[in-house]
Amino acid sequence: MITLKLKQKEAQAILSAAQTFFENNIKKAKAEDNLAVFWTILFKDFEKGIKKAGQQYDKQIEEKKND
Repeated sequence: MITLKLKQKEAQAILSAAQTFFENNIKKAKAEDNLAVFWTILFKDFEKGIKKAGQQYDKQIEEKKND
């Protein structure tokens, strides 16, 4: 497990950029069967990682609001 300590805006920027890149480039290339070998190997982990990071971010923001 890795823990990154980022400011809220830094985390938002990274998650937003990763999600946008995934949706507009990686997922699109996979649908067109035009995905590089590197991304083919990492696709599921990248998709899972973005989802998990977003969930963790949302959870931490919600906890911060409730404090």
